[in-house]
Amino acid sequence: MGNQKTKSVSRAQLDGNSLINVTIDNLVRAIVDGDFLPGQRLVIAELAKRFDVGPMPVRQALLRLEGEGLVEASPNRGAVVRRVDAEMVGNIYEVRLCLETLLVTKCVAEITSSDISAISSIQREYEAEIAGGYNDNAFQLNREFHYHINRLGNNAEALVILERGSRLIAALRARYGFSATRLEDVSNEHRALINALRQGDEKDAASIIRMHTTAARKDMLKRMENS
Repeated sequence: MGNQKTKSVSRAQLDGNSLINVTIDNLVRAIVDGDFLPGQRLVIAELAKRFDVGPMPVRQALLRLEGEGLVEASPNRGAVVRRVDAEMVGNIYEVRLCLETLLVTKCVAEITSSDISAISSIQREYEAEIAGGYNDNAFQLNREFHYHINRLGNNAEALVILERGSRLIAALRARYGFSATRLEDVSNEHRALINALRQGDEKDAASIIRMHTTAARKDMLKRMENS
């Protein structure tokens, strides 16, 4: 899987929030691809020119990425790039494992037959999408699958923390891809999770999500190491 290009979208097509999100996505991918080095200063005017946006979306993007841990504020240099390494990525997955285990456990008591139908539909769309190879649509469907389950855990703070790492994971997958069998494994794990939720099996659902997140972490770190 090759690197994905910077998104090019007419500013007339975007509202303010969308423009900020596109700018964030482009900047994250540039950081992951090594276009900006750890410790490098991020200059607003230069980024605005690079991404063909005004300075305000860039400022907002930098603030958001500081909150997500990809950018650090330096007293003398402004915004600088944080190093994205195996330790950082591994930590993100460890946090996800803890929070998603909590949320799926709470989800079991809340999930309805309509929810089961919804996540099953998302899973079918996901499988159809990855049949042609992994892409942005597949990532969004995977994200929807997990979000639908996680939100039923009724913990808004946990959702915010999970969201922090999602953008980085997307950029890393765009760059490094998956091992040969991982996408098929993901689908099998999703189907097993749906079945556990349908059966109301809290213990099994928690076990599956732990295995799912652990396998994702292992695969990502292996892809990074072998790149």
